Amino acid sequence: MLRSTLEQIEQRIRETEARIRQQDARTVATWQQLRAAGRQRLRTALVGAATTLAGGWLLGRLGRRRRTAAGAGPRRRRRARHGLLRPLLTPVLLPLVTSFVAPLVGRKGGAFLAGFGLPFPVVEPPELSVVPVDLQRYAGLWFEVARLPNRYQDECASDVQALYELQPEGGLRVVNRCVRSDGTLQQAEAVGRPAARMPPGWLEVCFAPAWLHWWPGVWADYCVMAVAPDYSSALVGTPERDALWILSRTPQLADEVYAGYVEKARGQGFPVEKLVRTAHTAPDEGAAMPRVPAQAAAAAAQATALH
Repeated sequence: MLRSTLEQIEQRIRETEARIRQQDARTVATWQQLRAAGRQRLRTALVGAATTLAGGWLLGRLGRRRRTAAGAGPRRRRRARHGLLRPLLTPVLLPLVTSFVAPLVGRKGGAFLAGFGLPFPVVEPPELSVVPVDLQRYAGLWFEVARLPNRYQDECASDVQALYELQPEGGLRVVNRCVRSDGTLQQAEAVGRPAARMPPGWLEVCFAPAWLHWWPGVWADYCVMAVAPDYSSALVGTPERDALWILSRTPQLADEVYAGYVEKARGQGFPVEKLVRTAHTAPDEGAAMPRVPAQAAAAAAQATALH
């Protein structure tokens, strides 16, 4: 009897230790994912800032009037000859540099830098129809029913969820979660806000640290193209047509509702033939996954700011 009891206790201890090791592995994996994402966004922001400064300095140098004075020495004459090359090289070199930088800073970053007189192309995507959204009703837990493949969700294998929480100062707190193919949990936190000078229903989401929010390139468009009258489902996309999500308050969505969203997206130019249905494996339908511990999220944010 005593031996059986001890064996049961040992078995429970082993199971508890296994759960702790699994949770630790999930925490470390999530922290590494957040750190890598933060580094990528930081790199993009720094490239944009460096380009702004370098371009401003270059334009300032090229904009100076060449001074020629009678009796100028040999050094002044050499500088004048070198100055003659600048108007010839600038139209070639500056667009060449911006052509390499433009993909890194994105559409919004390029438009921001173009405002400083730099030759970044400002290409507006085709018009996208959105619907007005009541953020108070839109807030809450959403389940991803389907999506267009995108690099930010490459590791998401199932159980993709998004939680939106209204903030007292305005805007939204965003928590995206999913399960990777190895069973570990991936989580990323962001902030959302209505986009300036855009129609209601056009939002922006940013996963970068707060001190980078000044840079337009870290804000991604989040356009609500359709929402059910009772806010039980929604269709969200981007103006570039490279991202699309069908969302529902429950893991499953009626076939006719899903088909309606697909046709609406097709009509707006999205490649709906590439849509991927999202698997949900939670035993309790409508239940949210456990969150990553706050300590891990704080550590990731600190590591992002330092690196």
